[in-house]
Amino acid sequence: GHRPPVQPPAAASPGFLRLRGDSLRPTGGEAVSKVPGDKGTGHQPGNAGCGGREGLAGAAAFTTRSRFTVQPTVVERYHEVDFENLEFGKIPTDHMFLTDYDDGQWRDPEIVPYAPMQMTPFTSAFHYGQTVFEGMKAFRLSDGRISIFRPRDHARRFNRSLERMCMPPVPEALFTGAMDALISLDRHWVPKGQGTSLYIRPFMIAT
Repeated sequence: GHRPPVQPPAAASPGFLRLRGDSLRPTGGEAVSKVPGDKGTGHQPGNAGCGGREGLAGAAAFTTRSRFTVQPTVVERYHEVDFENLEFGKIPTDHMFLTDYDDGQWRDPEIVPYAPMQMTPFTSAFHYGQTVFEGMKAFRLSDGRISIFRPRDHARRFNRSLERMCMPPVPEALFTGAMDALISLDRHWVPKGQGTSLYIRPFMIAT
């Protein structure tokens, strides 16, 4: 596939995907999380001390029976941005993707206007450091189309990190589908200059 120019990003604004999930408590046993569409089959052994986790057999079923709720922002800000003079990680896009993990399933996936998040001091990520992030780029091809660099590889690496942190896996279809939907909505934020890109930051926090 096409590879972006190998040079420092002259312009990169973060588009956020937040996946908030309860941490998987150490059990030393079988799977303790379930992927939508998987009725409890396909168990796989997990890392020692983290219990097991189910396979991602139900990933495709997620997008066929679930849809993202989209709440477009009232005021778009991209026309106020000087895309010729951007600093890395300083300017967020108009929207972010959110979903919560509850009772063994990823629930209520939605794209909402970018806003600060409120969290209780009891949030597990503060106390036990259970948080995982990924980073990738969306960039424009020579014909103006938008491409995301190796999203499936990033999804697999994200899930490997989650397994090590005893956190619930994210179906690949949810990971890539959320990114496609978010970048499609915020497509005006993908810069057009050579060597520039939109930085995407998927992350999960344990609540």
